[in-house]
Amino acid sequence: MKRIKIDKFKSPDKRSHRTKDKLYQVYLGNGEREYFTSEKQVKEYLSHINQQLTDISFELNEIYIEVFRHYRQCYFHVDTKRFPVIIAGIEKAFYLAFTRAGFDNGNYFVYVHLKNIADALLQMCRIIMRLNQEKKYYPTVQIMKSLVKRINNILPDLENYNN
Repeated sequence: MKRIKIDKFKSPDKRSHRTKDKLYQVYLGNGEREYFTSEKQVKEYLSHINQQLTDISFELNEIYIEVFRHYRQCYFHVDTKRFPVIIAGIEKAFYLAFTRAGFDNGNYFVYVHLKNIADALLQMCRIIMRLNQEKKYYPTVQIMKSLVKRINNILPDLENYNN
């Protein structure tokens, strides 16, 4: 089973005169850092973050499956130039989120890739919703609204690093 595994943290510098430098630090990007007094706390925190990011990626994948199914249902009515580009971007972002989590800056880029997936899914949902509103096929519009709500519930977890 695929899992996101970020594991980068900075060990304390006992010789420093700055209090923050004497603590373990986990960089999450965008200037966000978490500080810990012991390596055990760091590893517990990273374990929690990894589980949360893996759960988010699985949820995004389930939403992607639903959106893709609805896209294929209206395939012949959609501008086929935009969707393949969006879909390729989602596939690439999934790949990068899982494979590059262990890189030196993987802590930060996992959030970026998952947020890009969520943004692309929102874009697809809005296009499908608009198309189905024009065709007056409201059941799919309601499904897309539901998927947009699910994505919007995920976005705060990706935007607020230190939750």
